[in-house]
Amino acid sequence: MVFVTRFAPSPNGYLHLGHAYSALAAFDAARAAGGRFLLRIEDIDGARSRPELDAAIREDLAWLGITWEEPVRRQSEHLAEYAADLAGLDERGLLYPCFCTRREIETALVAPHGPEGAIYPGTCRTLTQSERAERVASGRPFARRLDLAQALATTGPLDFVESGTRVVVDTRRLAREIGDVVLARKDVPASYHLAVVHDDALQGITTVIRGVDLAFATPLHRLLQALLHLHSPPPDHGRGRQALRQARRRRDAAGAPRRRGHSGRAARPPRIVVSKDRHVSETPATAWLRRNGVAFSEHVYDYVDHGGTAESARRLGVDEHLVVKTLVMEDENGRPLLVLMHGDRSVSTKTLVRELRRKRIEPCAPAVAQRHSGYQIGGTSPFGTRKTIPVYVEASVLDLATIYINGGRRGYLVGIAPAVLTAKLAATPVHCAAVD
Repeated sequence: MVFVTRFAPSPNGYLHLGHAYSALAAFDAARAAGGRFLLRIEDIDGARSRPELDAAIREDLAWLGITWEEPVRRQSEHLAEYAADLAGLDERGLLYPCFCTRREIETALVAPHGPEGAIYPGTCRTLTQSERAERVASGRPFARRLDLAQALATTGPLDFVESGTRVVVDTRRLAREIGDVVLARKDVPASYHLAVVHDDALQGITTVIRGVDLAFATPLHRLLQALLHLHSPPPDHGRGRQALRQARRRRDAAGAPRRRGHSGRAARPPRIVVSKDRHVSETPATAWLRRNGVAFSEHVYDYVDHGGTAESARRLGVDEHLVVKTLVMEDENGRPLLVLMHGDRSVSTKTLVRELRRKRIEPCAPAVAQRHSGYQIGGTSPFGTRKTIPVYVEASVLDLATIYINGGRRGYLVGIAPAVLTAKLAATPVHCAAVD
């Protein structure tokens, strides 16, 4: 069997170091095995994907010396295929419409948190067919969720191969960490999970090389493969592991080779984020994260006065929407509160006043903000503050896979799962983003 792997970035930000490593590892593994390396553009989220970032990703991959087969599959050109998969699952009674808002799910007392945020408590699963039809007819927006219990009953026991070891799918853990996952919603016609399983099978992918941050999704992907009757990779991935080890040994032996453009001249440096390329001492924020058992990545960049999240996003090579700013505010009684907001959005204090039932909320003066938080302006973190301050987070922040937030020092961000904000920091979800 021919070894086939892929690299599948989303064009909503520039490549960062983790992306570059995954791409290089996959490319070298395919080359060492005499196999195929494919590039796929996962642009199914039309609101966030940008053609200039697609072009930049390809340019950076080429600078790194990576080549791929043409044509490149773009998910946005195959929405009908994903719709057909969804229709098949729906016909078998494996999907149901969910009318709950994100805020309702986040604030549910029984909702635990997993790698992708709050686990859905199943509120809409018990609606009758007439109740569902009535709500759909009324025009209420809804997502389409997988009925996990029904799906597992359909497939029976499942397993998959990871690093050469057969792993049995732990159904209890799958329910505990993922639950009734969303497979489609109005603004995104198919979820990452559905689209990636479909595309991997269609393109004959035999080995997936990716970051450990996505390892939690493997059991779900195996379940979707079984439900959709799709090809599952063979149990022996020895050639892939051997190829990856050989690739790593070659890179270690060569150090950090200088890549060149196709013309033979040294090309411009790629827009790739280097995470923690110099030492950063412990801050109250990182001490808090470690104390609470929170996993985080570290990202250091040269701080620019008044650069804000736009500058830090540019330096990290990520979408500014993923960079979360920490705003110190006060109410009419001088009581402080922290508001966490997307870097590319502003806070509507009028909306926040109504939502929190206060008379007035306004940003603190810099000196006052520093006195409350204990952090210098430009290095304010919601973690490890001098005082215990209530925290409010824009609800849509919790929908992201990873966010980048200040780690308690200027020019220093940490990457975390947004579920940390509610599960560990007890942040309250709000809807206070200003409407442009």
